[in-house]
Amino acid sequence: MADAIYRKYRPKTFADVTDQSHVVTTVSNQLKSGSVSHAYLFVGPRGVGKTTIARLLAKSVNCEKRKTGQAEPCNECSACVSIGSGSCLDVAEIDAASHTGVDHVREGIIESARFRPSSAKMKVFIIDEVHMLSASAFNALLKTLEEPPEHVLFILATTEAHKIPETIISRCQRFDFRRVPAESIAKCLKDICKLEKIEVDDDVLSEIARRSDGALRDAQSMLSQVFALGSKKITMDEASLVFPANDAKMQFALLNAISANDSALAIRLLNEYSDSGVDIADFTEHLQNIVRDILFIQLGGLEQFRGKYDSASEKELSKIAEKFERNVLTSFLRALPSASKNASNSAIPQLALELLILDVLNGSSNNKNFSADDDGGGPANSSGGSDLSNQNAEKQEKQKKPESNANPRPRLGSAPASPRLDRG
Repeated sequence: MADAIYRKYRPKTFADVTDQSHVVTTVSNQLKSGSVSHAYLFVGPRGVGKTTIARLLAKSVNCEKRKTGQAEPCNECSACVSIGSGSCLDVAEIDAASHTGVDHVREGIIESARFRPSSAKMKVFIIDEVHMLSASAFNALLKTLEEPPEHVLFILATTEAHKIPETIISRCQRFDFRRVPAESIAKCLKDICKLEKIEVDDDVLSEIARRSDGALRDAQSMLSQVFALGSKKITMDEASLVFPANDAKMQFALLNAISANDSALAIRLLNEYSDSGVDIADFTEHLQNIVRDILFIQLGGLEQFRGKYDSASEKELSKIAEKFERNVLTSFLRALPSASKNASNSAIPQLALELLILDVLNGSSNNKNFSADDDGGGPANSSGGSDLSNQNAEKQEKQKKPESNANPRPRLGSAPASPRLDRG
């Protein structure tokens, strides 16, 4: 069985790590100077390199050929090879999510730490998702972190640092990992395509980078699905077969319907997406990101999205940004997290977003009771969500006052005006 793309191209040196220079530089300097800490805490989103750098650190401290003043592992000695293959008995990777109890910490970590390494220079414990440990397990681990044996190195990794006791955090050197920029992800994927000798359109790579939300590992997994199509030249039409049913074009179409004050089209589109298998909670989260980007575009921040969207999408975003007033976008943005949360818990997932869209468009008195800040969707306090409909209410007011020499524009859902028959 062939290795997954993210395993096959996992960085083998610190220099290969993508966009975590603040961590790489500090850890490398500690290795060069011989001042490696006894415990590290790596914090950050999934798929950004926490476990990768933990393994590189484990290799470097045990490398048999690494000289003083150097940081990179040789990847040739028996220690580097065994750690790389996962067969080294002195380097243990522990999934705290499946070993949460105090008994496992005592038997698998604390007792093992008492004994010197069998073949390597140091024993290394890489504890992934460490925030999942129970309170009693953390208490048992605390004593070892306070007075660690000289031959032991702990590397804790987590996506939720706020769940880790302060007593544990204070005894570790903490490093916060960043999401990888879309431009860097696209470049990394392009390099992989060259090595695999498979041609993939740049638009496909940009779309993968956008969908991965800063997680390089997720992007590499999606790329391996694209490779599975079997073509030597993969276009967007082909790649769309393996992408989840949640395209930015869907959000653009919905936002255009909202900006045109067309509630019937907006609701119809939303139900079509739901019927076609789109995860509405996921769709709403992506919509939230796009509305946020549109808001930043209004503030003059288009440059920061270079590489996140293709050129056509950037133009579309700019057009949509011109159609909305800023207070409408900010109120809409405040309400979207609640709609996303409700979509996950409702028997009708699209209902919360439907109601939010109607609040945006209707301009009814109900808006006075709408609160963008209320997670439960209850009554508001002061202005609440009434700002959402200000722009559209003004449009409706103008529609009531026809301009001179012009016929009044019929409102959405109303019957066409009957011709006037003057009696002579």
